[in-house]
Amino acid sequence: MNTIKVILFTVLVVGFYSFYANSIPQTESHPPKKISLDAKLSEDEMIEAGERVYSTKGTCGICHAIGRKGSRGPDLNGVGLRAANRREGMNAKIYLLESLLDPSVYLVEGYAPMMPPMAGILTPGEVMVTVAYLQSLGGQVNITPEDVRAAMQVGASSTSPVTEVAPAVEETAVNTIINEVKSGDAEKGKTVYNTFCIACHNPDPALAGPIGPEIKGSSRELLEARVMRGQYPDDYTPKRETKIMPPMTNLVNDIDHLTEFLK
Repeated sequence: MNTIKVILFTVLVVGFYSFYANSIPQTESHPPKKISLDAKLSEDEMIEAGERVYSTKGTCGICHAIGRKGSRGPDLNGVGLRAANRREGMNAKIYLLESLLDPSVYLVEGYAPMMPPMAGILTPGEVMVTVAYLQSLGGQVNITPEDVRAAMQVGASSTSPVTEVAPAVEETAVNTIINEVKSGDAEKGKTVYNTFCIACHNPDPALAGPIGPEIKGSSRELLEARVMRGQYPDDYTPKRETKIMPPMTNLVNDIDHLTEFLK
């Protein structure tokens, strides 16, 4: 009899907790939806793709923030609205494209020219959906799927909105032209370092920076691997485990200058 009572009690307890567990609303976790830039994207899909590029491959959050001043760049909250009136005679789309592809042309007051041209980091299609995302931050999105597809075919069509803004930068990024090795100029290397590198590295390359390690004495092999491909040489042990530095192919002609400066 006691055995039967124990069995019944166990069944009741298990049944109660099963009922209770099933009564709790369940949440499902799904991997991010894969969005093909070749597809005919809706506006929401373009914005979602652009936000993903902004947060991941573009590493924009290192310097910018939304809703507050970034560590090294201006607050992007409302940038879609401001972009339409930032430069006389330039609409929001072209202004944002220029800001990504040739960011030193126009600087927001109080900020240094340290942002790298994103054509050396992102594909033309990724640039275009990033513009759609930035437009959505307070402005009207007028990027179209045709804009994205045209950008992805940059070089095949001279009417691409991307090539209209910065053909020289885009050509360098798409073709990845590597010049023959030349002797470096330390002064030019210092200028490049102070423009593009101190956002993460210390102004004194012999010291560690807020994000990047000390890099004084870096070999040309290491610089070429990190700057051009975002990788390390096979036999190199990284000084830090973080791997957030993106490739910066816009510096293709400056590797030797940086090497000379960092000696």
